[in-house]
Amino acid sequence: MEELLEFFRQCYFTMLFMFLAQCLTVAVSIRHRKKFNELKHFHYYPIAGLIQTILCFFSVVYDDIKIIPQSISMFIVIEFCALYLFALRTIVLKVERTLIKILFTAFMIYAVTMWIYADALLNYYELYLMQSIFLIIASVVYFFQLFRLVSHENLATQPSFWINIGVFFFFSSTIPLYLLESSSRFFINHNWYLYSINYTAYGVFYLLICKAYLCKTITRLSYSLS
Repeated sequence: MEELLEFFRQCYFTMLFMFLAQCLTVAVSIRHRKKFNELKHFHYYPIAGLIQTILCFFSVVYDDIKIIPQSISMFIVIEFCALYLFALRTIVLKVERTLIKILFTAFMIYAVTMWIYADALLNYYELYLMQSIFLIIASVVYFFQLFRLVSHENLATQPSFWINIGVFFFFSSTIPLYLLESSSRFFINHNWYLYSINYTAYGVFYLLICKAYLCKTITRLSYSLS
Protein backbone atom coordinates (compact mmCIF):
# COMPACT_ATOMS: atom_id res chain seq x y z
CA MET A 1 0.00 0.00 0.00
CA GLU A 2 2.99 2.30 0.41
CA GLU A 3 3.44 2.23 -3.37
CA LEU A 4 -0.14 3.39 -3.85
CA LEU A 5 0.22 6.18 -1.29
CA GLU A 6 3.40 7.36 -2.99
CA PHE A 7 1.59 7.31 -6.32
CA PHE A 8 -1.16 9.48 -4.85
CA ARG A 9 1.46 11.92 -3.59
CA GLN A 10 3.15 12.12 -6.98
CA CYS A 11 -0.10 13.20 -8.62
CA TYR A 12 -1.01 15.49 -5.69
CA PHE A 13 -3.86 13.17 -4.64
CA THR A 14 -5.82 14.10 -7.78
CA MET A 15 -6.25 10.41 -8.67
CA LEU A 16 -7.77 9.82 -5.24
CA PHE A 17 -10.15 12.70 -5.97
CA MET A 18 -11.06 11.08 -9.32
CA PHE A 19 -11.57 7.68 -7.65
CA LEU A 20 -13.91 9.11 -5.00
CA ALA A 21 -15.84 11.01 -7.68
CA GLN A 22 -16.18 7.76 -9.65
CA CYS A 23 -17.44 5.85 -6.61
CA LEU A 24 -20.04 8.55 -5.92
CA THR A 25 -21.14 8.64 -9.56
CA VAL A 26 -21.43 4.85 -9.78
CA ALA A 27 -23.59 4.78 -6.65
CA VAL A 28 -25.84 7.64 -7.82
CA SER A 29 -26.13 6.36 -11.41
CA ILE A 30 -27.12 2.85 -10.33
CA ARG A 31 -29.69 4.22 -7.89
CA HIS A 32 -31.22 6.54 -10.54
CA ARG A 33 -30.55 4.40 -13.64
CA LYS A 34 -34.27 4.37 -14.60
CA LYS A 35 -34.93 8.04 -13.86
CA PHE A 36 -34.24 9.52 -17.31
CA ASN A 37 -34.84 7.95 -20.69
CA GLU A 38 -31.75 9.55 -22.24
CA LEU A 39 -29.58 8.02 -19.49
CA LYS A 40 -30.81 4.48 -20.11
CA HIS A 41 -27.85 2.09 -19.70
CA PHE A 42 -25.48 5.07 -19.26
CA HIS A 43 -24.59 3.94 -15.73
CA TYR A 44 -22.38 1.25 -17.29
CA TYR A 45 -19.97 3.99 -18.37
CA PRO A 46 -18.96 5.18 -14.87
CA ILE A 47 -18.83 1.52 -13.79
CA ALA A 48 -16.34 0.81 -16.61
CA GLY A 49 -14.32 3.86 -15.57
CA LEU A 50 -14.18 2.71 -11.96
CA ILE A 51 -13.02 -0.76 -13.01
CA GLN A 52 -10.26 0.81 -15.10
CA THR A 53 -9.11 2.89 -12.13
CA ILE A 54 -9.04 -0.15 -9.85
CA LEU A 55 -6.91 -1.97 -12.44
CA CYS A 56 -4.48 0.95 -12.33
CA PHE A 57 -4.33 0.71 -8.52
CA PHE A 58 -3.49 -3.00 -8.72
CA SER A 59 -0.78 -2.28 -11.29
CA VAL A 60 0.82 0.23 -8.90
CA VAL A 61 0.63 -2.05 -5.84
CA TYR A 62 1.96 -5.12 -7.66
CA ASP A 63 4.31 -3.20 -9.95
CA ASP A 64 2.81 -4.79 -13.04
CA ILE A 65 1.72 -2.47 -15.85
CA LYS A 66 1.61 -5.05 -18.65
CA ILE A 67 -2.16 -4.97 -19.13
CA ILE A 68 -2.73 -1.28 -18.36
CA PRO A 69 -2.02 0.17 -21.86
CA GLN A 70 -4.32 -2.41 -23.45
CA SER A 71 -7.07 -1.85 -20.90
CA ILE A 72 -6.85 1.93 -21.35
CA SER A 73 -7.03 1.54 -25.13
CA MET A 74 -10.15 -0.63 -24.83
CA PHE A 75 -11.68 1.76 -22.29
CA ILE A 76 -11.20 4.66 -24.74
CA VAL A 77 -13.39 2.79 -27.25
CA ILE A 78 -15.95 1.87 -24.57
CA GLU A 79 -16.03 5.50 -23.43
CA PHE A 80 -16.48 6.73 -26.99
CA CYS A 81 -19.35 4.30 -27.62
CA ALA A 82 -21.11 5.24 -24.38
CA LEU A 83 -20.89 8.99 -25.02
CA TYR A 84 -21.82 8.76 -28.70
CA LEU A 85 -24.82 6.53 -28.01
CA PHE A 86 -25.85 9.09 -25.41
CA ALA A 87 -25.45 11.80 -28.07
CA LEU A 88 -27.80 9.89 -30.36
CA ARG A 89 -30.40 9.94 -27.59
CA THR A 90 -30.18 13.70 -27.13
CA ILE A 91 -29.55 15.07 -30.63
CA VAL A 92 -32.85 15.03 -32.51
CA LEU A 93 -32.24 17.15 -35.62
CA LYS A 94 -31.97 14.96 -38.72
CA VAL A 95 -28.81 16.37 -40.31
CA GLU A 96 -26.99 16.50 -36.98
CA ARG A 97 -27.97 12.91 -36.14
CA THR A 98 -26.65 11.79 -39.52
CA LEU A 99 -23.36 13.55 -38.79
CA ILE A 100 -23.12 11.83 -35.40
CA LYS A 101 -23.71 8.41 -36.99
CA ILE A 102 -21.04 9.07 -39.64
CA LEU A 103 -18.50 10.18 -37.02
CA PHE A 104 -19.29 7.16 -34.86
CA THR A 105 -18.71 4.76 -37.76
CA ALA A 106 -15.54 6.61 -38.81
CA PHE A 107 -14.02 6.40 -35.33
CA MET A 108 -14.79 2.71 -34.92
CA ILE A 109 -13.11 1.97 -38.27
CA TYR A 110 -10.18 4.18 -37.22
CA ALA A 111 -9.83 2.42 -33.86
CA VAL A 112 -9.84 -1.09 -35.32
CA THR A 113 -7.37 -0.02 -38.01
CA MET A 114 -5.04 1.55 -35.45
CA TRP A 115 -5.23 -1.55 -33.23
CA ILE A 116 -4.27 -3.79 -36.15
CA TYR A 117 -1.71 -1.70 -38.02
CA ALA A 118 -0.35 0.91 -35.56
CA ASP A 119 -0.12 -1.05 -32.30
CA ALA A 120 -2.63 1.31 -30.68
CA LEU A 121 -3.53 -1.33 -28.09
CA LEU A 122 -0.21 -0.45 -26.45
CA ASN A 123 0.03 3.16 -27.61
CA TYR A 124 -3.43 4.16 -26.42
CA TYR A 125 -2.71 7.88 -26.89
CA GLU A 126 -2.85 7.20 -30.64
CA LEU A 127 -6.62 6.81 -30.22
CA TYR A 128 -7.18 9.52 -27.66
CA LEU A 129 -6.71 12.56 -29.90
CA MET A 130 -9.29 11.44 -32.46
CA GLN A 131 -11.64 10.36 -29.69
CA SER A 132 -11.39 13.80 -28.09
CA ILE A 133 -11.96 15.67 -31.34
CA PHE A 134 -15.00 13.57 -32.28
CA LEU A 135 -16.55 13.89 -28.80
CA ILE A 136 -16.00 17.65 -28.72
CA ILE A 137 -17.73 17.87 -32.10
CA ALA A 138 -20.70 15.92 -30.73
CA SER A 139 -20.86 18.24 -27.72
CA VAL A 140 -20.75 21.36 -29.90
CA VAL A 141 -23.50 19.93 -32.12
CA TYR A 142 -25.65 19.49 -29.02
CA PHE A 143 -25.12 23.11 -27.93
CA PHE A 144 -25.98 24.39 -31.41
CA GLN A 145 -29.15 22.32 -31.22
CA LEU A 146 -30.14 24.21 -28.08
CA PHE A 147 -30.15 27.45 -30.07
CA ARG A 148 -32.16 25.97 -32.94
CA LEU A 149 -34.86 24.26 -30.89
CA VAL A 150 -37.40 26.44 -29.10
CA SER A 151 -37.68 25.29 -25.50
CA HIS A 152 -38.95 26.88 -22.30
CA GLU A 153 -37.23 24.32 -20.09
CA ASN A 154 -34.54 25.30 -17.64
CA LEU A 155 -31.25 23.89 -18.92
CA ALA A 156 -30.21 23.11 -15.35
CA THR A 157 -32.97 20.48 -15.21
CA GLN A 158 -31.72 18.63 -18.31
CA PRO A 159 -29.22 15.79 -17.72
CA SER A 160 -27.91 16.13 -21.29
CA PHE A 161 -26.82 19.70 -20.57
CA TRP A 162 -24.61 18.73 -17.63
CA ILE A 163 -23.07 15.74 -19.39
CA ASN A 164 -22.26 17.76 -22.51
CA ILE A 165 -20.64 20.44 -20.38
CA GLY A 166 -18.56 17.66 -18.83
CA VAL A 167 -17.61 16.20 -22.20
CA PHE A 168 -16.56 19.57 -23.60
CA PHE A 169 -14.63 20.52 -20.43
CA PHE A 170 -12.81 17.21 -20.00
CA PHE A 171 -11.73 16.49 -23.55
CA SER A 172 -10.78 20.07 -24.43
CA SER A 173 -8.68 20.39 -21.27
CA THR A 174 -6.81 17.09 -21.69
CA ILE A 175 -5.98 17.21 -25.41
CA PRO A 176 -2.73 19.17 -24.77
CA LEU A 177 -1.57 16.51 -22.28
CA TYR A 178 -2.04 13.66 -24.75
CA LEU A 179 -0.47 15.64 -27.59
CA LEU A 180 2.56 15.97 -25.34
CA GLU A 181 2.43 12.26 -24.52
CA SER A 182 2.33 11.25 -28.18
CA SER A 183 5.20 13.57 -29.14
CA SER A 184 7.41 13.17 -26.06
CA ARG A 185 6.71 9.91 -24.28
CA PHE A 186 10.06 10.03 -22.46
CA PHE A 187 9.21 13.41 -20.93
CA ILE A 188 5.82 12.19 -19.68
CA ASN A 189 7.34 9.04 -18.17
CA HIS A 190 9.62 11.21 -16.02
CA ASN A 191 6.97 13.79 -15.11
CA TRP A 192 4.01 11.75 -13.95
CA TYR A 193 2.64 14.68 -11.98
CA LEU A 194 1.34 16.07 -15.29
CA TYR A 195 -1.34 13.38 -15.21
CA SER A 196 -2.89 15.30 -12.31
CA ILE A 197 -4.46 17.43 -15.07
CA ASN A 198 -6.21 14.34 -16.42
CA TYR A 199 -7.29 13.06 -13.01
CA THR A 200 -8.67 16.43 -11.92
CA ALA A 201 -10.58 16.91 -15.17
CA TYR A 202 -11.97 13.38 -14.96
CA GLY A 203 -13.06 13.95 -11.37
CA VAL A 204 -14.96 17.09 -12.37
CA PHE A 205 -16.49 15.25 -15.34
CA TYR A 206 -17.78 12.44 -13.11
CA LEU A 207 -19.26 14.95 -10.67
CA LEU A 208 -21.11 16.58 -13.59
CA ILE A 209 -22.45 13.15 -14.57
CA CYS A 210 -23.57 12.73 -10.97
CA LYS A 211 -25.31 16.13 -11.18
CA ALA A 212 -27.08 14.96 -14.36
CA TYR A 213 -28.59 11.99 -12.53
CA LEU A 214 -29.72 14.24 -9.69
CA CYS A 215 -31.70 16.61 -11.92
CA LYS A 216 -35.35 16.92 -11.07
CA THR A 217 -37.70 15.03 -13.37
CA ILE A 218 -40.16 17.11 -15.35
CA THR A 219 -43.04 16.27 -17.68
CA ARG A 220 -41.88 16.56 -21.28
CA LEU A 221 -41.79 14.75 -24.60
CA SER A 222 -39.16 12.03 -24.79
CA TYR A 223 -36.25 12.37 -27.17
CA SER A 224 -36.54 10.47 -30.43
CA LEU A 225 -34.49 7.28 -30.31
CA SER A 226 -35.11 6.24 -33.91
